[in-house]
Amino acid sequence: IAFGDMDGDGLDEIAVGRATSENDRLFVFDGRDGHRLLWSTGAGWGDGRYVSSLAFGNLDGAGGRELIVGRRSSSGGRYMVYR
Repeated sequence: IAFGDMDGDGLDEIAVGRATSENDRLFVFDGRDGHRLLWSTGAGWGDGRYVSSLAFGNLDGAGGRELIVGRRSSSGGRYMVYR
């Protein structure tokens, strides 16, 4: 789990990663509106690939923070940055 303001509204979003081989593995919830689900991804990552770490940071110096996701994987991308 990680917290960070991705959309620049002053409230942190909540990122949750799952260690599973099925369905979505990454979820981002809004910091307001009852913590509704904003988006999720990872269902197509393949068997044995799942979130291993999450962090928020301002990588580009613009408003809001990016979500950096580490992924267990033997091939393909092992980290992704979401803006």
